[in-house]
Amino acid sequence: MRDGPLGVDPLDPLGRPEAALELPGCPACRALPSLEAELVGWFVTQSLADGDGRRRLYAAGGLCARHWHAVANEEMRRRHTMLGTAQVLAEVLTRRSVQGEVPVVCPICEDLEASAANRLYLLLTKLGPAALTGAPLSWRPCLPHLERLRLRRLERWLARWVDERAERCPAEVLAAARRYARTREQRHHHEATGSEAQDLLDAIATLTGPVDHRAGDPPTRPARTRDRRIGR
Repeated sequence: MRDGPLGVDPLDPLGRPEAALELPGCPACRALPSLEAELVGWFVTQSLADGDGRRRLYAAGGLCARHWHAVANEEMRRRHTMLGTAQVLAEVLTRRSVQGEVPVVCPICEDLEASAANRLYLLLTKLGPAALTGAPLSWRPCLPHLERLRLRRLERWLARWVDERAERCPAEVLAAARRYARTREQRHHHEATGSEAQDLLDAIATLTGPVDHRAGDPPTRPARTRDRRIGR
């Protein structure tokens, strides 16, 4: 998995992990498109034909709308057929007609969230306190991924670092928003130029986490999907 101009895996805990610090933004957010591609590929090649994988899918109520599309497209790309997707989709709909509508807890979304959090944890522990303290200001895990780390049992030094980063984040975003507003107001009808605009966008990404990683946009935050309609 490689992302960025340097060909560096943003969450690679092996090799030269300090190279990940050269990529700006949240490393977990950067890695989501590649992680998702791996998980969708695994689902198509393993879960569609595996009894345990199918049972987990049925128990979850199916996939979210995004991942139904992704699985269908990936199966067609790999196998030139969507037979597996059609079979599990038909079974999900049949069960819904009997059991009624249930909340969907997409297993791919769950695995994506867990994988990103786990690999971010491995990267941070590999880097160590000295490297994290000296990390460039442009490299900063987003608040949602920091909050996800807070749910784990962390080493004492890492727990302190995560807490400090999480507590500092809102103040940094506030400063960027005020700086942009002040610059924009001073220039009246002209848009802010220079670094203010990019600083604001970076700050928003740090506060909110990923939004959508389709078509090159910032990645969607993995979360439990509770979509009652498959085609939404």
